Amino acid sequence: MNCNLLKAANCLVAIVGRGIPSDEAHRSDDESLAGLVRLARAHEAPVVTLQSAATGMTSMAPNSEGSLLHPVIIPASLLDKAVANAARDHGKSQLVLAGRPTEGPVTFTALGALSHGLDVIIVEDCCQSVSVHVHCIAIQRLVQAGVIMTTIPQLQFEWIATKEVRSADEVMHPYSIKRA
Repeated sequence: MNCNLLKAANCLVAIVGRGIPSDEAHRSDDESLAGLVRLARAHEAPVVTLQSAATGMTSMAPNSEGSLLHPVIIPASLLDKAVANAARDHGKSQLVLAGRPTEGPVTFTALGALSHGLDVIIVEDCCQSVSVHVHCIAIQRLVQAGVIMTTIPQLQFEWIATKEVRSADEVMHPYSIKRA
């Protein structure tokens, strides 16, 4: 991947794993993933949501932002191929990836997408693991493999910097993350 700023026009956003939770314990995850979805929609970047059938994960919470994405449930061994095919179908060369757990679907999807020739960008503040230690190990492995790490604010900055806009309100309003 070159050092140029990321452009939404080149990106497919994929949420893998458990998707957007609705329980109180994961409220910040819910807001982060929903913020990423709003950011992608505001910049007209396609969003796909994939869940692994092999891990017994349930579908997204009813009435959540993620439930509107209609997740596709597929065998775990096909997650990376499904994401690569979705990126190609949309004419995208860069995969913006988020989800949970980091050490499972996120890592395997990212490594597989790299092997399929995609540039992979992980939105770290939209990922979660069973522990901070496990999350850090997974992130280290991904960086070692060539994955680019970012955050929602950084992605937002880069997509704004590469888009012609008429006013700051036009850019900021559609996907601002709601804070309590």
